[in-house]
Amino acid sequence: MKKCLLCLFLALALVIGASAPARAETVRKIGVCVGRMSDAETKAFCEMLRTYFASLETGDIKYELFFADAEGKPEQQKAHIESLLKQKLKLIVIDFLDSAVVEAVTETLASSGVPALLFGRQMIVRSGNEYTAHGSVDALLERVKGCCVGGDLRQASLKQGEILAARPNHGDTNGDGVIHYVIIRDASPQTESRQRTELSLRAVGNAGLEAVCLADRSGASDRTQAKAVCEKLLQDFGTQIEAIICTHDEIAIGAVQAVQAAGEAAHPAVCVLGMDGTDEAIRLIRQKKMAGTVVIDETAQERMAQEAIQKILDGEEIQKYYWTEYQTVTSAYTFAPAAAN
Repeated sequence: MKKCLLCLFLALALVIGASAPARAETVRKIGVCVGRMSDAETKAFCEMLRTYFASLETGDIKYELFFADAEGKPEQQKAHIESLLKQKLKLIVIDFLDSAVVEAVTETLASSGVPALLFGRQMIVRSGNEYTAHGSVDALLERVKGCCVGGDLRQASLKQGEILAARPNHGDTNGDGVIHYVIIRDASPQTESRQRTELSLRAVGNAGLEAVCLADRSGASDRTQAKAVCEKLLQDFGTQIEAIICTHDEIAIGAVQAVQAAGEAAHPAVCVLGMDGTDEAIRLIRQKKMAGTVVIDETAQERMAQEAIQKILDGEEIQKYYWTEYQTVTSAYTFAPAAAN
């Protein structure tokens, strides 16, 4: 009898155990809205996010990431952010295209209550001779829980100018005491582009030379468009151009292609400057077809971002800005063996 009762008890236990509901799995949704996924720095940061959130997963907590690429279009980025915020996010990560987008979505972000982590090259604003983080970002972070992790664009711009200043005669190829340059940029606001360029050329001014902008052209979203823009500039200004300052490496690569197509003999010493440190740009720098680029310390940026994300998820206090250092890359740079191909 006792044996029968024991068997019945075990059978009931198995039935109850089998019918008990499984422990609920918590899915945390993370939105990631980038201005341009083709940007090498942005792409690398997004890959880090995928790997990092995968490492945070446990048997009870999973992370679902939603990526949105604005493809360089401010209105598209604004729409993407508004759409992502409808997903009941735990966190939204944003690489803003420009200050206009920041201002347009600040109220929406503040109302949503979703914490935000901003990354990428920071926008700057000029007040007299002083350059600071753009007021729109400060205003957003006053109303939204979150922070900005990235490089100080002021430093990046100054580093870009250091490359030019380190050239023979500080880049003054005809020896007239004036650096004649052109700007080729993406769709970033012209005022921000000019402010960045003024910073780039501050190092040249410190060397006692004057800098004159021959032309400022926008809308070059890729190397093909940049090549076409640069070809027209070379036709218009010829050997007057001593420096071509580009807002990122993809544009600089197009500029190099235009210079090569026009014939290097016709433009033997034109200085093409980029920003990002892409593999192809570094290859051109090694071949001395491009003067240099500026690259952020990605390891430090990723570490700071991960620490900030963990604090946000844990509800801890964070600081508003986590700045990362930039460094210049020229043909004199000591390359790692893996970059020697």
